[in-house]
Amino acid sequence: MSDPDGLQIGGRPRPVIRPRPASAWNGQEAILDVLAQCRWFRMLSRDELREVYREGVVISLPKGRTVFRTGDTSSDIYILISGRIAISTTGLSGREIGFRQYGPADAFGELAALDGKPRSANAKAMQASQLLRISPSGFRRLLATYPSVAEEVLKSLARLVRALSDRIAENSARAPVRIVGGIVQMAAEAAPAPDTIRVQIHPAPTDEELAARYDSHRESVNRVINELKRRGLVSRSRAALTVLDLPGLRRHLAEMRG
Repeated sequence: MSDPDGLQIGGRPRPVIRPRPASAWNGQEAILDVLAQCRWFRMLSRDELREVYREGVVISLPKGRTVFRTGDTSSDIYILISGRIAISTTGLSGREIGFRQYGPADAFGELAALDGKPRSANAKAMQASQLLRISPSGFRRLLATYPSVAEEVLKSLARLVRALSDRIAENSARAPVRIVGGIVQMAAEAAPAPDTIRVQIHPAPTDEELAARYDSHRESVNRVINELKRRGLVSRSRAALTVLDLPGLRRHLAEMRG
């Protein structure tokens, strides 16, 4: 098994992702704008963001291309510049279970960069995407140079542990509880502040995506969404799923759990 830029994974040939050095990228200032919005780097100055930029290479992925798979030995980190990346795991039955999606300014891949162990999840481009890829040594240099980056990475790890704990609890619950709990989690991640009431989840997850993510069926998801709409807690369009009252949705989830 090779890293995601290698030629082979599990015996199957893979095309090489051809990076170009970040220093040669024409959209440098636009990329710096995205880095400034990333949780890890938001406390850095423009000149410091340029140092982050110089640590990486920019890669472009077509829709459907895998960034890495569970068990890969690659350990780079990624900052999504444009597009959409889905993170999933593979269950014992071989079924792929999605649990997170990333948009521009989101960073991921830090676990393997920190402990050097194989990847614990799959990452796949759901849209044509551009990413800044930074080697584990470059990532460690950034952590050592900028304490604010190290602090934000620790916070992101804490959020990941909490999300996984919540996921374990939801997986033992009934399907409607898992679905509503998942929507609450997505809204909390998308909320700009902890006390936000109205939150837009963009792009809107489809019924099929929610069913796969929360181990249910499309019909069950549709019934749950319609019930939440009837209660005035959510609205949905093709572009976004909007939680109209996040505190109210949390209360409804608590009532469902009994």
